[in-house]
Amino acid sequence: MKVVVATHYPTQLDSPRGGVEAVSVVLADALASLPDLEVNVVALDTTVKNNRVFKLKNGVIIHRIAAPAGSMLISSISTWKKILQKFIIELSPDIVHAHDTYGLMTTNLDIPRVFTMHGFIHRDVMFSKQYFPFIRSHIWRFFETASWASHPNIIAINKYVHNRISPHTKGNIYDIENPIDKCFFNTNEGVKKDQTIFSSAVIAPRKNILSLINAFEMLLHDFPEFSLQLAGPITNHKYGEIIKKRINSNKLAGKVILLGQLNRSHIVEKLSSASIFALTSLEESAPLGISEALAVGTPVVTSDRCGMPYMIDHGQTGFLVDPLNVYDIYHKFRKLLNNKQLRKHMGTRAKNIAHKIYEPTVVAEKTRNVYLKILQSNVSR
Repeated sequence: MKVVVATHYPTQLDSPRGGVEAVSVVLADALASLPDLEVNVVALDTTVKNNRVFKLKNGVIIHRIAAPAGSMLISSISTWKKILQKFIIELSPDIVHAHDTYGLMTTNLDIPRVFTMHGFIHRDVMFSKQYFPFIRSHIWRFFETASWASHPNIIAINKYVHNRISPHTKGNIYDIENPIDKCFFNTNEGVKKDQTIFSSAVIAPRKNILSLINAFEMLLHDFPEFSLQLAGPITNHKYGEIIKKRINSNKLAGKVILLGQLNRSHIVEKLSSASIFALTSLEESAPLGISEALAVGTPVVTSDRCGMPYMIDHGQTGFLVDPLNVYDIYHKFRKLLNNKQLRKHMGTRAKNIAHKIYEPTVVAEKTRNVYLKILQSNVSR
């Protein structure tokens, strides 16, 4: 079976920019390990002038397609869509698997296809702090919902996504969680825990980093030896300056540490040694940071909204908090740090659950079964 995975794909495999790129690397690798699949990753690239194709050691064939720079939305429904569809048709695959904004580019493609929903861009735009967020959000929502309606097959990465899109599509919805790299499952449970709370997220308003810092500052009165380590690039520079000013003005330098973007191996190292993983975002569908923390066996404190409650068993693998209530965040931190046995119990339970859900071979088999169902239904018509 010849598969085209149309998606955002990193130039450096160990340093993906965001969750979609990270998932795409892991999923393509796991699919390629199945004997009856030929996996072709097709990614548009505005930094190259000519198309490039190369084969990875795992057998995945990468096609980086030259595309002009442009607005994400406008280009996805016009120029990029034409370039992508022309290339895919020439490849002549049995099935196309589109991810994220590539779902906009593959609508009306007359090839068996499935679209994985990774999130809701129109919701993200509302927290971007850019010009006219309400208007921009409504425009994105119009095109996103039209895309959902046009796709005959959609993969929902959790029940939150499933429930949000089901009123807008008559197509088939398959529930398959995102895979995470095998290295997160291979950590040693005996690793000594540092006195750190770790978070991996871009520095942007939607991630609500400021509330996390405020809660941590309260915690320092009880646990002065602890540090809060934040891994992720600053994607909103104005918000980044607010965060830096907050750290410096309250003498939190050395206690709140901005690590920048880390590669996969460093994230594994930080997660393995952290006492808590924290993510207090205002909007998320299925953040990889939570999946990775569960796989490593680190208790999670995360927001009680959007897709995050579907990933955490409250009181068993972590705690859910009101992201706008710093006292709630602080109290959950304090409860975990005061109870080593609770942290150990949560970590063990989290690791066991993660193996059953996020392990790459498990996700690849489920995805392959969806491909077969789609192809069989096309033959039966």
